[in-house]
Amino acid sequence: MNLKASYSGFVLLLACVVATSPAAPAAAEKEKTTPELVQIAKSRAEQKIDRQKAIEKLGDISDEKVCRENRAGDELIAIANSREDDLFLRVAAIRAVGKLQTQTDPQLKIKYMPTFIGLLKASAKEHMMVRRAIVDVFRNTLKPGELQDEQAFKALLPIATNKDEGEGLRAAAIEAIGEYGSLDGLETLVTLLSDPALLIREKAAAALFALLGKASSADAVPLPAVNKLIEMIADVSMTPELRVNAMKVLARLIRLGSLPARRAMDPIIKIVGNEKETKLVKGGIQALGVIGSAEGVDALEKAYSDYLPAAGAAPAPAAGAGGEAAAPIESSKDTEVREAVMFALESVLSAQDNNKMPDTKAVHKTAVLLVRAVDDDPSLRVKAAAVFAARYLHPAKFKNEQKEVVDALIYLLRATSTGEALKQKVLEALVAITGQDYGLDAKRWNEWFEIFFKMRPRPAPAPRAPAPKKVE
Repeated sequence: MNLKASYSGFVLLLACVVATSPAAPAAAEKEKTTPELVQIAKSRAEQKIDRQKAIEKLGDISDEKVCRENRAGDELIAIANSREDDLFLRVAAIRAVGKLQTQTDPQLKIKYMPTFIGLLKASAKEHMMVRRAIVDVFRNTLKPGELQDEQAFKALLPIATNKDEGEGLRAAAIEAIGEYGSLDGLETLVTLLSDPALLIREKAAAALFALLGKASSADAVPLPAVNKLIEMIADVSMTPELRVNAMKVLARLIRLGSLPARRAMDPIIKIVGNEKETKLVKGGIQALGVIGSAEGVDALEKAYSDYLPAAGAAPAPAAGAGGEAAAPIESSKDTEVREAVMFALESVLSAQDNNKMPDTKAVHKTAVLLVRAVDDDPSLRVKAAAVFAARYLHPAKFKNEQKEVVDALIYLLRATSTGEALKQKVLEALVAITGQDYGLDAKRWNEWFEIFFKMRPRPAPAPRAPAPKKVE
C-alpha cells in the first residue's frame, strides 16, 4: 500500500470525526452593565447591530436612578438628534426614549420635547422614518393642559393636512390628534373627512371617534360635518371600514346629545337589518351599543333573532370537550353577529350606568335579551359573551333587573352540560352582581337566592338523556 495515500486517508478520517463531534458549549455572554451599554450605543466605532441592541436595552431600563446616573436618556436623545448618525439607530433611539419616559423616568419628557418638536417640523431636512417615530411617541405621551405637549400637538396639525407628506406619516399624525383628545383638533379632523385619500378619510373618522370619547359635549361638531358623516354611512362606494368608523362617530355624537346626529339612527338600524357584509353589520351593532338607547336595544334584539339558526336546521353533534353540549352547526357569521350583540349590550349597560337618570326601558330590554341568550343560545361563544355582559348589571341602580338574570346564571351553573370554563365565568358574574361568593356550590346559590329574592329558583335542569344505542 502506498504510504502517502494511507496517511492522506487517515487525515481525512480524522477531519470527519472532528467535524461530527459535538462542539463544546460556548461560554454564556456576560450581561452588559448600563455604563457599557451607553458606551456601545453612542460609539460609532461599534458594529451597528451591537449599537442597536444596546439602544433597545437602554430603553428597557426599569430603575429611574440607574437611568439618570448613567445619562441613558440624554445619550439616546443625542443619538436621535444627530443627522450624521445612522437612520435606523436614530429611529431606535427615539422609540427607546419614549419607552423610558413612560415606564421609568417621567421627567425625561422635559428634555426630549424641544428636540423632537424641532425634528418633527424639519420636514425638508429630516427622513420620514425619524418623524414617524416621533409621532408614535407623541401619540402615547401627549396630555392636554401641558405647554410643551400643546406645542407638539400643534406641530401635528399641518402634517395631517399636508397632501405632500406621505400617507403613512399623515395617518399616524391623525391618530395622535385623536388620542390627544382636544377639541382644537376637531376642525382638522372634520376637514379630513373629505380628503381625496381613502386611508386619510378612514383615519380621520376613527380619530374623531377617539376624540369624542373624551369630550363631554357634541356642540362643537358643526352641522356640515354631521351631514357628511351621515352621507358616508349610506354611500355604498365607501369602504366598509370608513362606513363603520362614520357610524361609530355618529353614535358617539348621539350619545352626547347631538340632535342633528339622531338622523343617523334609522340608517344605522337599516344597515344592521339589511346589509350582507358582516363587517358593516357588526359595526352597526357596535354603534347601537354606544348609543345605548331603548330604541337601539330593540334593533339589537331583532338582529339577534335574525341571526339565530333555524330550529332543527342541523343535528346537534356529540358533546364537546370539557362536558359542554356541542352547539348546533351554524354559519360563523351567525355566531359572530350574535356575539357582537352581546358585547353591544355590555356597552348599553355601561352607558346607562354613566347616566344620572338611566333609561329603565333600555336596561330592562337588555336584561331580557341577556337571559334569553344565557338560557337558549346554541353557541357556547355567545353564551359566554352573554355571561360576560351580565356582569355589568352589578350597579345598585339596576337592582330591579338583577333577579331574572341571577336566576338564569344559577340555572346555568347547575346544568350538568355546563363545562368548567363557562362555570367559572358564571361565578364571576354572580359575584359581581350579588356581592356573594359561594364558589361553584349550586346548592348554596339556590338557598341564597330563595332567601334574598323570596322566591324559589327555577327547577334543576333535567340530566341529559343518554344517546340511543345503535341497533345492529
